Parts: sequence; structure tokens; C-alpha cells
Amino acid sequence: MIAQIWNVVGLAALANIVVRAALTAPGQLKILESEVPNLAIGTFPYTFIAAFFAPLAFALHVLAIRAIRTNLQKSGTV
Repeated sequence: MIAQIWNVVGLAALANIVVRAALTAPGQLKILESEVPNLAIGTFPYTFIAAFFAPLAFALHVLAIRAIRTNLQKSGTV
């Protein structure tokens, strides 16, 4: 149960980060202004965050939730 809560909180935090990044990125969606513009995401090593690590984090959280539910159903505690 604690692991499920942990993964749901992780998904909520990931969603918060994605929304904030989209709202502060330069372009048409730039709704939130900040003192320092969010330009680093377009440079080489940081492009892996949006292209690889964010989808990986989402997939791992979802797979962990599915594995926990499967184990709970097998043990009959659900």
C-alpha cells in the first residue's frame, strides 16, 4: 500500500514538473515568467531529460503500480 502511494505521488510530481516546464519554456506556451529563462532544456545534455528520462520515469511508475496490484491480487489481499 505504501509503495502504491509512493508511485502515485511520484506520478503527480512528474506531472507537476512537465506542466511547469511547458509553461516556462520559450515559445507560444510561455505563460509563466521567471527571472531566468528556461533555455537549458534545448542544449545537448539536457535534452535527454525531456526525451528519455521523463518518459522512462512515467513508464517505471506505471509498471510498478501494475506489479504491486498484480502481487496484491495473487495474494488475495485486495
